[in-house]
Formats: sequence, structure tokens, C-alpha cells
Amino acid sequence: MVQSQDSKLKYIGKRAFFECEVLRALFIPKSVETIGESAFEGCFYSLSLFFEAKEINELFMKSELYMKYMRYYLDCNKNKFVIQDDFYFNLLEKYHSAILARYNGEKRRVRIPEKITYNDKTYVVDEIKSNAFNCNFLEYVTIPKSITFIEKNAFDALRSNYIINCEVDKIQEHWDKDFNPKGFQMNFNAKDKNQFVVQNDFRIFLEEDKAKIIKYVGNERRINVPEKVTINDKTYEVIEITRGAFESCDNVKSIFIPRSVKVIEAKAFASCSSLKSIYCEVKTEPMGWDKEWNIENVPVIWGQKDR
Repeated sequence: MVQSQDSKLKYIGKRAFFECEVLRALFIPKSVETIGESAFEGCFYSLSLFFEAKEINELFMKSELYMKYMRYYLDCNKNKFVIQDDFYFNLLEKYHSAILARYNGEKRRVRIPEKITYNDKTYVVDEIKSNAFNCNFLEYVTIPKSITFIEKNAFDALRSNYIINCEVDKIQEHWDKDFNPKGFQMNFNAKDKNQFVVQNDFRIFLEEDKAKIIKYVGNERRINVPEKVTINDKTYEVIEITRGAFESCDNVKSIFIPRSVKVIEAKAFASCSSLKSIYCEVKTEPMGWDKEWNIENVPVIWGQKDR
């Protein structure tokens, strides 16, 4: 992506970038006054448009482009804009700071860097802009301790349910209250880069000697939630089933939950169209199970020992 200083470009014509499926990002200089009809029709859904201008004129706002693609505004006369490892950064040279504007890669697991180096200068990554992670294919995003500011809707997606892995112990003061509007699963004090594993079609989060079921990705009709899992010769007790862990698992007909599970979050089994029975090893509902853990009111059989 090329930035043009003192550009004289005034007009982007009708269907100028029609079906440019490889186009992932475009810098539009402030000199552009008009964008033609269907200029970006057929482009890849995650196309990012970066505008040097601080405002978009009325003609452009009426076009379909305004509604379809993400918008980013950069004051390029003051700040540098760079791309590293599919992260798009706005650099504030005066403060040695890097603002994360967008992730536009294809990795399923991403860790935001604490620092980046550009032209032999080091910048601390301390801010995440709105819609930076509007990614429909991500599974895990790790936020480092360096992040001080997060804007509204920073983590959002239409067709994903990824996990936000935080190296701090709680939500920070200057993280907007709506930075995670979809309520994606969040884990704190996550220092181990290998905390997420997949075993027997279960996506599992490991913490000390405990394990949480994050998502079931298999197609079995009868599912036994494990009481324990062993990873790299270490055994973890399965204590929790997180929000939406089995959501929309349309093939499953029955699920067995062992007594080790002390916590089940809301909507853990939502929209399982074929689920007929939930078998629980405990005789009564534990206090740690959310009141909406079984929001579909699937019949529950308590005190079940035979799997």
C-alpha cells in the first residue's frame, strides 16, 4: 500500500477496482473528491480503506461503499503509517507510540506485539483502534500488557466467536466499556503462549492444573465431556464449560457432564437443534452453573454415572 504526499488525484472512477479480490488495503489521499459507483464491487470482504482526509464528503457518504467497508482516518502529515506482519500501525513518533489500526492477516491465532521497530526506532504498541479486529476467521487474540487504550468495538465480527486472551489481570481503566460488544470469551493473566490446545475435537484453555472447554468442533452425536485431559504429560482437571461452547452443534443428540465441572456459563448449549438429553454425574445443579446454562430447557438426567 503506497501513500502519496501532495497527491493530485481527484476522482476514482466507476468500477475502478471491480473484482480485485487480492486487494486487502487501499490508502486514499485527501485530494480525492469523488468515488464512482461500484468502484470496489466484488472486492474481498475484509478490504480496508484508509483515508488521509478527516472527513468524507456528502457524495461519498451516499454511496454503497460507505456502508460496506471499514473506514479509517489517518492524519498522515503528522504520523507515519506502516504494515508489519499483517498489522497496520499508525506511528506517533513524538511519543514513540504505535497505534494498532487493523489486523488484516489470515492467521487463526494472533498475539499483538508489545513493541515494533521501524527505521531503527522502537515504538510501544499501546492502543487498539475501533474495528481493528473485525475478523471472521480468528480463534484467539492475545492482548499484551503494553495496551493502555482500547476503543469501542475494537473486537467485533459477524461470523466468529473468538477468544480474547489478556496478559493483564483485569479490564484496564482506559479500555472502552464496549470494546468487546459481542461478549467474546475473555481470559486474564494469560502468560503462556501455549494455553490453548485442541484435543478430541475440544478446544481447551489450560490454566495451572485446570482446564476449560471453550468450543466443541466435532460432529459426534453422543458427546462425553472429559473429566481430565493430559497435555505434554501433565494432567488438567476439566472444571468449566464456557459460554457458547456447544452452541449450534446441530449433530449432537446427548451430552454427558462429569462431576468435575464446577462452572457452566450462559448459553453453553444454545441452538443445538438435535440435542435431546443432558446427562449429569452430579445429583443436583451446582451453584457455579449459570441460571441460563441450559437456556433451551433440554431434559436433564441427574446422578448419571454410566457414560
